[in-house]
Amino acid sequence: MSPSTTSVERKQKHETGGLDAPFFMWYYTVIPHILMALLKYIGSVINLANSFSQATRPKHVGQMSELIQQFRDECDSHEVDYWEKFYDGDDKIDAASEKIWGCFLAIKENLNELTKDDVRAWTKDLIINKTHSGLQIQLDVLKYCVLMVSPIVLLT
Repeated sequence: MSPSTTSVERKQKHETGGLDAPFFMWYYTVIPHILMALLKYIGSVINLANSFSQATRPKHVGQMSELIQQFRDECDSHEVDYWEKFYDGDDKIDAASEKIWGCFLAIKENLNELTKDDVRAWTKDLIINKTHSGLQIQLDVLKYCVLMVSPIVLLT
C-alpha cells in the first residue's frame, strides 16, 4: 500500500482480504449472508468451541445434508432466505449457541490460567516427543511390513 493510503482504506483492504472495494461491495450485496464481521481468530475459536461442545451435531440441529436435500426437492426457490424459513430452527440455533457459549467460557477461563512456560512445554513435547514417537512408529511399521512381505517376495 502506498504511504498516502488512509487508515480507512487500509481497514477496508484488511476487511475485504485485499479485494478492491467495488468487487467486495458487489459480493456483499449479492451474498450478504456469507460475511460475518468477527475479530481476528474469533471464528476459529468459536469453531473450536463448537467442535468440543458438539452443539451442531445432527441430534441437536438436525441432519443438514438430508434437510437441505428435502429443501431442494420441496421448494422452488433455493435462496438462503427460503432455506431459513424452511429450516425454522431458531430454538435449535439458540440451544446450540448456548452450548457453544458455555464451552467458549470454559476455554476462556483456561486461557486465563495459561502461562508462557505451558506453551513452551507443549511446544517441546510436540517437537521432541510426539515427532520422535510418530516417526519412530512409522519406521517400525515399515520395517515390519518389509519383514512380512520379504518371504513372499523371495518365494516368487
